[in-house]
Amino acid sequence: MEKKTKTEVDVFTADYREDGQRNAPSPVKPRPEAGGQGKAAPVESPEEVLEAAQDEELDDFLPVGESLRDGVPEDSPRAALVQPRAQRRRGTRRYGVALGAFVLALALVGVCAIATLAGRQIYQAATDDSALRAYDSFLAPVVMQDPEPFESPEKADPEFVQNAALWQTILADNGASYTEYDDAGRALIPVGDVSAACSMLFGPDCRLSPRTPEDTFYSYDEETAQYHVALFSSESAYEPYTESARSENGDTVLRVAYVTPGSVDHDGSSADSAQQAHKRMDYVLRTNEATGEQYVYAVREITE
Repeated sequence: MEKKTKTEVDVFTADYREDGQRNAPSPVKPRPEAGGQGKAAPVESPEEVLEAAQDEELDDFLPVGESLRDGVPEDSPRAALVQPRAQRRRGTRRYGVALGAFVLALALVGVCAIATLAGRQIYQAATDDSALRAYDSFLAPVVMQDPEPFESPEKADPEFVQNAALWQTILADNGASYTEYDDAGRALIPVGDVSAACSMLFGPDCRLSPRTPEDTFYSYDEETAQYHVALFSSESAYEPYTESARSENGDTVLRVAYVTPGSVDHDGSSADSAQQAHKRMDYVLRTNEATGEQYVYAVREITE
């Protein structure tokens, strides 16, 4: 039999160092064993462990005695690749601080915006008097007459009730609905319209008593059931400025200031009415169960 010869094959490796250098131990110092003498080894984060492992792998491609962890001169071609770990951490920390400051600034701006919006809404709610100003329009034809106090519509002066109801009819659309006139140029207003205005102002139990008062700007014609109303200005009359509202035994009691027309800005504050008011009265409003609308039930002098 022929004797077989053993042929050696060179082993391929990616390590290009000389044979003597290839087997040299790595200059990386081993970590102290747990439980050894001296201080315990510092605990490294997972990122640091991974970074150290990558450095040890790259150390195999360096000359003997050199390590990727060693300082590298700034003019070395490897300077950009072997940036010290502490320096890299400082750069990362600097960017994190900047990002955190930016996020904090955005949060602060958001909190300020929310606080401003909330404060504005609270102020508007605290100073909103639109409901009181709505009472001004409703009470205008009544306050114009400067009525004597009464405890119910049935006890009110019938002439005052007629005058207020007639003015309510005229002020509803500034008289635009009445385009018929008599020979004297007075507008003709049906008694039915005035009666409806009376019920709206003083409730369903109030009854209109059509008549012709003395020394006034209108007359009543029983034959045609119409009022003949001359052009008349209300500039010399009072107008209301409702200062407050409160509930009392299911009714609404309004504190109403009597002011000269145009002397108070109805979009302003109640402080203006306090300076311009000629007098004040309490108006008691009751709700019509059939319509759900409020009407003037009583006018009282202030006793407080």
